[in-house]
Amino acid sequence: VMSLSFDGIHAFDEGQLKRILATRQSGWLPWSPKQYFDRREFDDDLKRIVAFYADRGFPDARVEGVDVTFNDKKDGVSLRIRVLEGEPVIVETVRFEGFQDLPERARNRLLAAPLKAGARRDRDVVRATRDQVARLFRNNGHPLVVIDATERPGASERSVIVSYFADPGPAM
Repeated sequence: VMSLSFDGIHAFDEGQLKRILATRQSGWLPWSPKQYFDRREFDDDLKRIVAFYADRGFPDARVEGVDVTFNDKKDGVSLRIRVLEGEPVIVETVRFEGFQDLPERARNRLLAAPLKAGARRDRDVVRATRDQVARLFRNNGHPLVVIDATERPGASERSVIVSYFADPGPAM
């Protein structure tokens, strides 16, 4: 693989997408290991791109096309992947329910949670917020807390309401 590049990406940089792919570009130094093209692996990479976008708030993203260009000797290939991102899903509101067992100062820390209203819905950020909220409970005497994160449609078709429900368990 002589080169690997993307067209149509705006929300992420090429480096982020290249890190999730199994297909790698060969290094330009003569002693760099050669990266060989495997069609089945590359087909799986195209599915990984779609899944990457879906997890980060672009459910309609798709690979629109792939350009494969061989060099003159037919021993090297250049790959260009065209991605159509689509419109992102935006977090309309973030709700916290069942948090009355937390002290006031701890509830104020919910404002610093990673997931914010108006941001793109990213499953990693939803999970990070859930984990941070669970730590907040554990640090305030509720080690058996269970936090559920749910998502439901918002006012528009491109928005969601994310709710965190806390079952704090017994105080210890």
